[in-house]
Amino acid sequence: MPMFDGMDEDTGRDIGPMEQTVREFTHGYGRGDDPYRQVIMAGMESLARNIDSQTKRGREISRNMSALLDCVKELRQMDAESMAPEDDEATARLLEAMRL
Repeated sequence: MPMFDGMDEDTGRDIGPMEQTVREFTHGYGRGDDPYRQVIMAGMESLARNIDSQTKRGREISRNMSALLDCVKELRQMDAESMAPEDDEATARLLEAMRL
């Protein structure tokens, strides 16, 4: 879809605190070339948008939070052997932001 200069698909859209936190995590964590990792991180961003939307409306978020936490755990398992210290710190910051 064509966009005006300086605009993207998020222009004018409310980005909530969970989505912002997950975006920082996924961009800082690095997507790499692994398509499975890319799908997990895209799913995390979608779940975060849903959590923010549900929170805004006062709805229950436990299933989405559980799914988001499962994504984080899956990434940690994938990287357990090759994890760099900065990756572990990014994960710790995300979990702290999620208060889990």
